[in-house]
Amino acid sequence: MRLEQLNEVAVIHHTQVKGLNVADKLDKLFTEYFSGEIEKKIAWRRFELRFDNPKIDENVGGGRKKNEINRVLDKQLIKEESDHEIIELTKRYESVKQFMMTLDPQLVTMLDYHYDTRKSYVWEKVAQMMYKSKSQCLRDLQKSKQEYLESPWARAVDNLV
Repeated sequence: MRLEQLNEVAVIHHTQVKGLNVADKLDKLFTEYFSGEIEKKIAWRRFELRFDNPKIDENVGGGRKKNEINRVLDKQLIKEESDHEIIELTKRYESVKQFMMTLDPQLVTMLDYHYDTRKSYVWEKVAQMMYKSKSQCLRDLQKSKQEYLESPWARAVDNLV
């Protein structure tokens, strides 16, 4: 490896942010994306919002409300779109999705093989499936992590850096 590449790897691995380094956070983010965990969390949060329906008496003065229009779907959509947790999870998912669209499809496949916990391939198996050496796969991984950190999509996920 050239000195410049070693420096990039060192920067990724040794940047400490709140106990975890950036490389670990990127690994976690990519694992959540490729394993479908972010999508599951979004679906679960929508389920929670749909069925967590405490009755709030908006009719403070008593009596009957007249001409009340009940828009359950509208209320549900407003609740989901204004929920902070869904907004953050959607930002994380979309940032990785948009970044993956900029990468070479072969590299995305390699990342999927490695980060999808349902497949759980080790690097030797990934390298064999990609017809590359293990060291080349690891260099490609480091390069893609560095590209993500430098991309505008990493700024959308403010808990990384």
